[in-house]
Amino acid sequence: MLFPIAMGITALSREIIVLFGGDQYLPATGVLSIFGIYKYIISKQILYVKGKERIIVGSVIGGGVLNLMMNILLLSLGLFTPQTAIITTCVAIFFQVTIMYTIIRKYMKIDYKLLTWDKLKYLAISISFIPIAYLVRKVLIRTSKVTIVTVVVCAAIYLLFLILIKDSNLYFVLERIRVGKNKEELIPSQKGGRGMNIQEFRILKLIHRNTKQNLLEISEQMGLSQGTVKNLTYYLLENTYIKQNFKGEYTITSKGLEMIEEAIIKTAVILAAGIKPETNHIVKDVIPKELLQIDEKTLSLGEKGLVERSIQILLKNGIERIIIVTGHQSRFYNELTERYKCVYVIENIDYASTGSMASLAKIVDFIDSNFILLENHLIYEEKAIKQLQNTEKKDCILISNIANSGDEVYVEIINNNINKISKSKEALGSIYGEWVGITKISKELLDLMMLAYSKTTNPYYDYKYAIEDVARNYMVGFQKIDHLIWTKVKEVSIND
Repeated sequence: MLFPIAMGITALSREIIVLFGGDQYLPATGVLSIFGIYKYIISKQILYVKGKERIIVGSVIGGGVLNLMMNILLLSLGLFTPQTAIITTCVAIFFQVTIMYTIIRKYMKIDYKLLTWDKLKYLAISISFIPIAYLVRKVLIRTSKVTIVTVVVCAAIYLLFLILIKDSNLYFVLERIRVGKNKEELIPSQKGGRGMNIQEFRILKLIHRNTKQNLLEISEQMGLSQGTVKNLTYYLLENTYIKQNFKGEYTITSKGLEMIEEAIIKTAVILAAGIKPETNHIVKDVIPKELLQIDEKTLSLGEKGLVERSIQILLKNGIERIIIVTGHQSRFYNELTERYKCVYVIENIDYASTGSMASLAKIVDFIDSNFILLENHLIYEEKAIKQLQNTEKKDCILISNIANSGDEVYVEIINNNINKISKSKEALGSIYGEWVGITKISKELLDLMMLAYSKTTNPYYDYKYAIEDVARNYMVGFQKIDHLIWTKVKEVSIND
C-alpha cells in the first residue's frame, strides 16, 4: 500500500494543503509532494517490526538537526526561500534514509531493497495517479470535488489492477471478509471460548520450543516489535496459557500444552483407489504396488509396504485416525485394518472410471476438521509430515525441488498463491517447484473442492486440479521443502 499512498499524496498535494491549511500555504505544495515520495522510502518500517525504535528516533533527530543547520545557514546568507527549504528537506531526508538503510543492510544483515522488479508494477500503476489528478483539475474547480473524484477514480483503477494480477494481499482480505473475521483469524479451542489468533499461537509454540524466553528474545524471533509481542502475550498470560517469572521470562503451562495438542491434526486420508483404466485387465489379480514391501534403507522390496510405512509415520506424528480410500484390489487393504485399529477402509467401486476427486468425495461425511491427504504411491522423509503438523496455515500444499523423475507435476505460484498445476512445463509461465502429493486440507477447502467437483463434467477430475480451480478465488497456502528426499513408486513387475 506504500506506492498508492505515496503517489496519492504527491498527486493531491495542492488539494491537501488547501483543505487542511488554506490558500496562504500553497507555496508548501512542493514540500508536501516531496514528502509523499518520501513516504515510500519507508526503511523505518523494517526497524519498527524489529523493535529498533531508538534508531528511528536517532535518525529523525539527526535529519532534523541537519535540516535546521542548513536553514540557519541559508537565512544568514539571505537565501532562504520555499524552494531552497525544499532542497534542504530533501538533503535531510536523504541523510536520514541513508542511515536507516545502512543499518538495515550492513548491521542487521537484512536483504532489504527499496525497489525490486516485483515492486515496479505497483509503482507504474501508482504513478498514473498524477496525470489523473491533473485531468480531474481541468474538469472540476472546487477543491473538495477534485479530491473526492481523484481518490475514487484512482482507487478504482488500482483495485482493478490488483484483481488483474491476482494480488495475494487483496485476495487475503476478500477471503477474510467472505468467511468472517473470527473464522479466519482464530484457532478454535475444543473446550469453547474465544480461541487463539495465529500470532498468539505462534508465540505459544515458540515458548513451548524454547522455554524461559523474555520479551526481547520473542520479539527478535517473531520479527515483531516488543509492543506488539507484549499485547499478544497479554492474552496468553490472562488466560493462563503461559506464565512469567520474576525475571520476565515466559514458560508454557499445562493449559498451553493442551492448546498445542488440540491444534495437531488427528486425521489423515490416503488415496489408494487409483489405476489407469487401460491397464486394468493387465493387473487384475496383482497385489497393488503400494502394498509391496519396501526396505527402509535400500528402498527395495523389503519388510513393509508404502501404505503401511505411511501409516507408521502418521501415527508417530500425532495422527489418530487414518482413512484409506480403495478401489483396485480393495481386499488387500483389509489386512491393514486388522493390524491397525485406527485404520478404516472406504471403497470407491467406480475407481476404474473416475478420478481421484471421486475417491476423495467418498470421505466427505467422515471429515469435520483439518486433515492430511496423501497419495498412496509415495515414499518420503518423515519431515514432510512434521512440516504440515507444524505449520499454522490451515491449507498447505507440500512442494519440493524438481526431482527429474520423468513423472513431475509442476506448480506455478503467483502473488503467493497457487496459480497453475500441470504435468507440462510449457503450460506454466514459471515453475516454483514440484507437487509432492502430501497436502494439509481444511474442511472449508474440502467443501470448496466438492463444489468445484459438482460443476465439472469430467469423470476423471483430479483433486489437484480441484485445488487449482478453487485457488482462483481462495488463498491456498503452500510450503516448499528444499532437498526433500521423496519419490513416486511406479509400476512394479513381479516375475514368477
